Formats: sequence, structure tokens, C-alpha cells
Amino acid sequence: MAELEKLFDHQRDDPDFLKVLIAELSERTVPRAQELKRRAIQAVGTNSRTAPQQRNHSQNQDATATVAVSTPGAATPLPQTDVKEYPLPEKAAIPLVSRPALERPPITNKAADVLSTWTAMEVLSPPSFRKPEDLTSGDRSRIAPLDKPYLPWENKGERSRPKQKLYYQIILGSVDMEAAISALLQVYTDSRIERPAARGEAVLATIMVDREGRPVEDDCVAISSFGWGMPVALAGRLSDLGTWSQVERHLVEELSQKVVAKDKEGRPKPLTRKSIEAAHRWLVVKIGIDSHFTKAPAFAVRSYQYFKLQDPPEAILLNSFFLEDLARAQALVADGKATGNFKRYIGTTKPKARRNLMSDNRAIADALEPAKFPLGSWPGNGRHPLAMLQQCAVNLTLHDLKTEGIVAVNGPPGTGKTTLLRDVVAAIVTNRAELLCSFSDPKDALSASGQKLKRGNSFIHLYKLDDKLRGHEIIVASSNNKAVENVSAELPGMGAIAEEATGLRYFKTVSDALLGRDSWGVIAAVLGNARNRSDFRQTFWWDEDVGFQRYLQQASGNPQLIEEKTETGTRRRPPRIVAQENAPEDHDEALRRWGTARLRFTKALAQAKTALTDLQEIHDLLIAFAKGQVAIATVDSEITSLQPLLERSAHLAQAAALLHQKQRPNVETLERDATVAMRSRPGFLGRLFRTAAYRRWQAEHGALLTSLIEARSKLALLKNAADAKSAEHSRLAGDVERLRKSHASLIAALEQNRQRHASLVRQYPGTSISEDFFERRHADKQKTAPWLDEKVPGFAMMFLRRRWHYIAHLSTRRHSQFGITLMH
Repeated sequence: MAELEKLFDHQRDDPDFLKVLIAELSERTVPRAQELKRRAIQAVGTNSRTAPQQRNHSQNQDATATVAVSTPGAATPLPQTDVKEYPLPEKAAIPLVSRPALERPPITNKAADVLSTWTAMEVLSPPSFRKPEDLTSGDRSRIAPLDKPYLPWENKGERSRPKQKLYYQIILGSVDMEAAISALLQVYTDSRIERPAARGEAVLATIMVDREGRPVEDDCVAISSFGWGMPVALAGRLSDLGTWSQVERHLVEELSQKVVAKDKEGRPKPLTRKSIEAAHRWLVVKIGIDSHFTKAPAFAVRSYQYFKLQDPPEAILLNSFFLEDLARAQALVADGKATGNFKRYIGTTKPKARRNLMSDNRAIADALEPAKFPLGSWPGNGRHPLAMLQQCAVNLTLHDLKTEGIVAVNGPPGTGKTTLLRDVVAAIVTNRAELLCSFSDPKDALSASGQKLKRGNSFIHLYKLDDKLRGHEIIVASSNNKAVENVSAELPGMGAIAEEATGLRYFKTVSDALLGRDSWGVIAAVLGNARNRSDFRQTFWWDEDVGFQRYLQQASGNPQLIEEKTETGTRRRPPRIVAQENAPEDHDEALRRWGTARLRFTKALAQAKTALTDLQEIHDLLIAFAKGQVAIATVDSEITSLQPLLERSAHLAQAAALLHQKQRPNVETLERDATVAMRSRPGFLGRLFRTAAYRRWQAEHGALLTSLIEARSKLALLKNAADAKSAEHSRLAGDVERLRKSHASLIAALEQNRQRHASLVRQYPGTSISEDFFERRHADKQKTAPWLDEKVPGFAMMFLRRRWHYIAHLSTRRHSQFGITLMH
């Protein structure tokens, strides 16, 4: 407070400084702070009712000085002073919190706003504990009290566990969750009928030190978002909660500087009780949380790391595990680099079309097209194919998500969601196995990365996989840890595969050790939290009896033996993974095994492809049936409609021909009369002098010629009409003939397709997706396994992948002292 009062005296005329000072003092309830707040309000000429509305929330990087506010972006932090200048008040009753004027940010569907809101919710959702051992999964022996005369690492310290390095995670105070939530509820209402109970404490921060009490080199500090976010929320600055990722970085840097002091040799000094208390006091003041909500450091957590690993263990989970991903998402949105899937998930990209698989038969038929079926399926007990909607989900997932996309599969417990997930896993593994088969020698799929790791006096050279073998990794993720663990632990279990699949084993020795029960292979692992990952790494790689590195050493030509003491002396035996997995002795043997496995797999794959090609033909034939029947019906209809026209045209052509024939004798008679008349024409003198006889003949002959011309014209017209009617009749007759030939051809093709279909159906007796299928009862359709039966696609990729490991490792062994190949 002395520092704040000093700043006020020097900058009482700066309105920006006064606004920030008032905002900070509003979070403090001690009389001295309230008095300074009254003076600051008086200095800006306002009152306590309007002051909260005038707080400056802009990100002003040019402010010359401010209090230790929660958001570094809001103002420049105070100059650092010694922690002893910030004495914490004595504990008293939990203070009542006055309700400030709350921000009411506009409601939008913009990605940045959605992410900011989501971040704010996660900031105020910390993990909590009721007893210290809750932080160690109930292991009380890992709790190291700090209230004893010596800290755990002082006075010669403590011994670690065998082959483990000891670290301490100092719990740098905690926040009383019940008191904190009660204070928040004084400001914000909770309208839910059943409010979640707020119990226990939330860790305020942790400091990671080694067994000598020295802070570790990297990331020695972790800070709780809740401890920072609570006073920000109490002040009504909800939008500031979305800036946690930026705030966290600055807080971690400053706290790290506070706790790390170097000795003459440049090593971090061991922490003392005084330095721990000072760090806690500094942090409480820095984030502006009232000390009535906090508890002082009281214990540390003992953490262990395998002695060969250089990195310290991970810090205890203080914050929502979504926060880091949300920060990355915010950065992508801000840079305009948001991925397509993120845009779909957040709702900024809408689906182009929606199809309801519960009612759209065409959509179901499209989803169940055999060409969309995967080449591999999971060999579950009974080897039953998937039900209709399960297969739809698998097909759409694999077909529509080749590059990106999201498929949502909804259903209550027990409806087969995990079952269909197995088939997705099987399909992806099968696709990758097919790519593995493109390498006659697996060493061709590996190339030097140029990177190496130093181990003792030698180096481990790292190799990279061919790009086409990448991108087949599978992550099972959920906000429910138990749900993920159930799936990850279920897939490798022996109960997940058919009893008769005795040849399906994939490093069972390792898998049994990881799972702690009978399993068939290392297809999945329970990871997630630090303990699970550490246990996996320890068992899968480093274990002397079942660790995979022992197997690879043996396969590299470096015999592995374990010495054991017995009643009669010492005996040497190979590790169980070497003996039980029958590691190859040399490169040539491994290559032979690879060739055998490759041949078996490609044969099985060819059979699966043939089967799906045949099923696709059945599908296409069913479509051809429907189209052919429509075509035949159309031709029949056209023939039927043309038949009356053909008959009428024949009648009209015949009538026109008859009229033409009747007119011809009239013309011929007039032509004869005209010829006879010409013979009786008067002579030259009569015509010259135009005698009465000539004039009489001329009149009669003129009338005859006129009649002849008219008769000839009528004959021509009748001929044209007859020709037109005849042509029309011929055209209609030709059309009918062509339609009859087309009808016959369609009938023949339909019959040929029926015969081919009958032949294929005898070979593949599964349920076809036809019009008849959709006439079934709803329940019957849902229970049906479309297309497939027990004879269609199998599962052989695990055998292949096992052989690939043999030869791939031996191939890298030829290029370096020791090689590691990590397969995903």
C-alpha cells in the first residue's frame, strides 16, 4: 500500500492512472485501500457508484505506472519491489464482495468471441483437492510437509527410490474453493437447479525443484488460472479472462525470476523456507487475490522420474487441460490460419447439406455402397459384421474424412459406438499395412534424419519414416478420462478379439505387462496424464524383462541376458520378450519372415478386394435392375402410345393414295380430249383471218386446257399428300420397330444381369441393400448387417506389422551403432 500511495501522490493528475488505480483498489477491502480509493475517486471528480463504469479496460501499453493488475495487456506492471513491502493482512472473516457494474459484451457467433468465452469458463474451472494425497492418487508417502524444522531437501535430504530420480513439486499455496465460489456467487447468479458443490482447495502455483531443492532448468514454475481469474471476475471484467494465455506467460516469467537465484557456479540456489514464503506473498499481491481466500505453502509433492531420463516429471495439473489448445486456437484465428475442422467445430463453417439417415433411404444406400467399405474389419468375438447404422458410421468416417472433416456418432451406452470404433481402427491399420507391403525391404522406408541423441559415450541416430507411412496415427480423446481409458484398455484385451484368432498376436509379452492382464497385442495404450505416460514409457521401453528396447537389441545381433540369483548360485536367461516373442537372429532371417508375412497379407488383401469388388457389382446390378425395369416400362409405354398413331397414319396414307389413284384417270381423259381437239383445229387461213369456226374451236379448246391444268395440279397435290402420309407412316413404323428392338435388348440385358446377380448372390449370401430391404420393419433393418457375412473381408495386418518391425530395425542397425524406430 505504501508503494500505491506513493504512486498516487506523484500521478494524482493523470486520469488514466487514476482509473486503473480505482479498479485495482476495488478488489481490496482493507481500510487503508478503501481510504486510498476514496481519495482517487475524489481526484477524478466522480463517486463510488459511477467509478466502476469508468474503468479503463483498453489494452494501453503506454501507461507509465499502474497497480499489479490481473491483465498485463491492460496496463504496464508496477516496478518490481521487494516482497516484504507487501505485508499480507491477518486472517479475518471472509469479506463480503460488493457487486460491481458488470460488463455485458455483445453476444456473437464469431470464433474469437466463442474462444474467449470458452477460455473464461475454463480459467474458472480448476482441478481441486480435499486432501494433499488427492494430488498423488492417494499415495500419502509422496506428500512432504514443509512445517518441519528442515525442508525435505535440507540436512542431507532424502533418498530416492531405486532407479528413480527424486524431485519435489512445492505447492505454493492454495485457494479455498468454497470461499472463492461463494464470493463469485455474490457477484454472479447461478440459476441451475442443481449447483455443483465447490469443495476443497485449488493449487495456486507450483515450483519444481530437484532433490537438492534447486529449481529445475526449464519450466520450474506453473501458475493456476483460477487464482488470477477470480479477482478479475469479481471486478466484473469477464472479457479479460480470455487473455489468460498472455497473462500466464508473463506471470510465469516473473515468478521464475523471483525463485531462481544463481550461486557462484551459475547453478540455481536451493530454495529456503523464506524464499518460498516470499514467492507466495509476491504472487498473492501480484495477481490481486485477497489473502482471505488463500492458504500459505504447507507441503510439497514427491515426484519420481526414471533415472535415464533427463527431463523432470510433469507438473501437477493446475488448470483445465483445454487452456493450451484454446490459446493455440485463438492464435490461429487471429492469424487467419484456422483449420477447416476447427471452423466446422466452432460453427463458422456450416455443412453444405444435411441428410437424415433415419429416414433418407437414398442416403443410407449411398453410405452402404460396398466400394466405401474398409478392406479390414475387427475380428471380434463371433466375427459378427456391424449393424446397419454402425456400418454407415464407419463407411462415412473413412470415406468422407480422407483429408479433413468431422463425423458425429451419437448413441446411448451399449449401442455399439466402441464396437464401430474398432472397425475404424482396423481399417486404418489395414491401409497402412498395405503401404508397408510396397517395400520389399523395409529399410527402404527409413532414411537418416540427421538428428542424434547422446547417450553416454555414444550416440543414438534417429531415422525418419517415408512420408506415405505417416498420417495413420489414431488418438482417442475425451473430456472424460475414464471413457478414454476404457477404450484404450479394451482394444488390446484378449476379450476384444475372437477366441479362434490364435494367430493374431502383436508383442503380447509387452502388452500383457502394460495392461496387467491377458491381452493379444500392443494396439493401444492408456496414456493421458503424466503418471500413465510415465508408466507406459517405463514398461514399454525400459523394463529389463519385457521392454521393447531389449527385443530390438536382440534382433540387432546383440544377445540380451538377465542375471538372476538362485539358491544354487547365479543363472543367466534371456528376457521374456526375447524368449516369448522369438526374435530373429539375423537380418536374413528377419527378411525371410517379412517376405512370408508380406505374401500372406497381400493374398488376404487381394481376396478382400475381390470380395468387395463383387459386392459392388451386386450393388451396381441392383441399380441396373431398377434402371432397366424403368427403361423397359418406358419403352412399353412409348410403343403403346405410338400404336394408335401408327394405325391412323396407315389409314391416312392408304386414303391419300386412293384419292391420288382416282384423280389420275381424270387427267388422262382430259389429256386425250386435248389431243383430239388439236387434230380438229382450223387451218392456217382460218387462224389467220380468225374465222367463226376458229373462234368457236379456240373457246372450246381453251376451256379444255384450263380443266386439264386444274386436273394436273390436283393430281400433284394428291401425290404430295399421299407421299407425306406414307412417309409419316414409315417413320412411325420405324420408331415402333426400333423401340421393339430396344425392348428386346433391354429384356436380354436384364436377364443377363439377373443371371450374373444370381451367381454372385450364391457366392455372397449377405443382405443386399435393395428396394425390398427398405420395406422391412424398422427394427429388422437396424439389426441387419448389410452386404457382409462371415466369408467377407478378414484381418491380417497385425502379423504383417510384426515382421516389418523385425527387418526395419535390423536395416537401421546396419547404418549406426544403435537405431531406434518408433512406429505409430
